[in-house]
Amino acid sequence: MHIPKISRKLKASAIAENASWHMRQMCQQLSQQRLKEIKLGMTDAQLSKYDLPHLITVVRNQPLDCLESLRVGWRLKPRDHRLGCKELLPLLLKKANLKKMQLILDSWLPSSMQWRFLENNSITEIDIRCTRIQRQVQSDPRHNTSFRKFQFQITPAHHGHHHKHHQSSSRRHHHHHDNLQDDDAAVCDDNIIQIIPFLPTAADSLRLNDCDIEVEHMGQLIRDLRKRAKVQTPITKLSLRNNRHLDCKSNWIKQIFHKLPELESFDISLCDLDDKDGLVLADAIANLPADSRLNSISIAGNFQISDAVPAIARACAESGKIRQLECSFCDVQNKNLCTTLNLLAEAPSQCVLRSFVSRGSRIHDEVPLVNCIRNNKSLKSLVLNNPKETSPLPKKAVLAVAEAMEANYNLTQFLIDCELQYRKFLKPMHYWLKLNRCGRNVVVNDPLARTEGLPWQTVVVRAATDQDPNVLHWFLRNGLQLKEYRHDC
Repeated sequence: MHIPKISRKLKASAIAENASWHMRQMCQQLSQQRLKEIKLGMTDAQLSKYDLPHLITVVRNQPLDCLESLRVGWRLKPRDHRLGCKELLPLLLKKANLKKMQLILDSWLPSSMQWRFLENNSITEIDIRCTRIQRQVQSDPRHNTSFRKFQFQITPAHHGHHHKHHQSSSRRHHHHHDNLQDDDAAVCDDNIIQIIPFLPTAADSLRLNDCDIEVEHMGQLIRDLRKRAKVQTPITKLSLRNNRHLDCKSNWIKQIFHKLPELESFDISLCDLDDKDGLVLADAIANLPADSRLNSISIAGNFQISDAVPAIARACAESGKIRQLECSFCDVQNKNLCTTLNLLAEAPSQCVLRSFVSRGSRIHDEVPLVNCIRNNKSLKSLVLNNPKETSPLPKKAVLAVAEAMEANYNLTQFLIDCELQYRKFLKPMHYWLKLNRCGRNVVVNDPLARTEGLPWQTVVVRAATDQDPNVLHWFLRNGLQLKEYRHDC
């Protein structure tokens, strides 16, 4: 339907007025010490030319004890982007006790800003996406032998010669940052890993997502993180999500595990890894150093890695260290998923894998699933559903899964696709999951089934707070039969 031009103008005006109203509300809450998060450029609503200067004035004149989080998106106008990088961000880094910071600039971050990060000692989580570092370099010696004062240049952070990555970033290339150039400024294009030596001293979580990090950058990244760990708070959570030019065929994946033993969580999802990369990753997990603290790995969204998922799951189960494995939307079909479930059913005693998430998988054979539920002693969360396109189990499989859950004392979360008319058969399964969440394994006569020794009082409190009164009744009836709990009642 055709919309008159006047209606479009009124709509744009209404959006702008709504953005200005939100900015005024944010400034008011900041003045009243009630604002916990500053959020700019995360929606299409554009600010007026007076909004950001007003916020900067409030930030400069007010204490910022309440402020905990800063989020800056790529939808800011070039005018606001320059002002934000030049004045607002340095002020917040210096004055506020921020805990979290997210920068999704789709542009350049001035190198002068790197030193500003060192002024903050409170930020623990840093999330930087679609951003590159713009360094100040020496100007033309024919005009001036000194370094020029840095001038801002706003250009897209991604370039079209990376054809695979171009599709994921094309939605932002229409942004008006494209046409702003500074002909006098000499620009050096550097990857975002250059910022690592300047990270706040308290930071322990780092996300460098969608920043065009490639294999040749990994050596410097590992060296800088290793140097940091010797004198400052080490990075324990590292995400390289959506850097589509990484692969594990080189030696960097083994080096990052061996040279950064303090690393606890590692995310390389959406990196276009294939099955050969997956086998290299499995070998690196199988050979983790003794002092490694790694316990969580995510390879989600690597749809070519499906044939290597069983090997990765085996390595995680045998490592005795990995507690969480995320491999959702890796195109894991029935054969590979059944192999993985059988491996988890036969997991060795040192297995500490607590969570296995494989959303978007398809399973049609219920025997490996039932075998895993009955025999695995470590898993607490098993997620196999597909929130986008369901692949339901038949009625026979649903009944078998519901019956097998009675023999499992540890699972507290289990998600699987099921036809609407068969969901009533899963009621017994949900009942056993409720009992497991309260601590059903502490009232089991088999000592091998007890994976955690919860006090009886804690179990009863959990059961009493459940909405189903049958849960408390089950524990009172079965718990009193165990003589080691009689003196606690």
